[in-house]
Amino acid sequence: MTAAQAGADGLAHLPFDRQLTGGFVAEMARHGTFVIPTLTMLESFCQHRGGADLACDPRVATRLDAAAREGLCQVMSPPAAAGYAVDNALAGVPALLAAGVDVLAGTDAGAPGTTHGASLHRELELLVAAGMRPEQALAAATSVPARRMGMADRGRIARGLRADLLVVRGDPVTDITSTRDIVMVCWEGRPAPRV
Repeated sequence: MTAAQAGADGLAHLPFDRQLTGGFVAEMARHGTFVIPTLTMLESFCQHRGGADLACDPRVATRLDAAAREGLCQVMSPPAAAGYAVDNALAGVPALLAAGVDVLAGTDAGAPGTTHGASLHRELELLVAAGMRPEQALAAATSVPARRMGMADRGRIARGLRADLLVVRGDPVTDITSTRDIVMVCWEGRPAPRV
């Protein structure tokens, strides 16, 4: 709460040693502070191997090098203290949303159990598990961060915007893990080389 009261625009890492209090949520809302839960990092800290699901998913694994796959299969050490639980952070997401707090998708990639890029797919899955509708989770990774970071030229599909697009097979509004099945990436309207 101190960071929000001091004027911080946003906070990363929801508390996971206890559930959020109404006072914490109210302060985030009152100050217009956004929150990036970083659920992928928190689950690794709590010894959950959610990153290993990505490392084994053929939609993702073929795009990762050996070091990224190995990193996804790790968890942080030492283990979290008693009472620390990713479920505490998951439970905070609906309260933040109900209070009108902007929740953004982020992973703290580079920590054990995470990797750059691919871990965002797991973060979206966890945000949906926490109570976000899939379209809210997608916005948390696109339009909401663009708006909060003052980047009016991206984050949405509209005439005159950058046209940075991720084209996937399937419907992520029906199954958020469809974001893992990437058909094409466009950067400023042009197909990016496939890795």
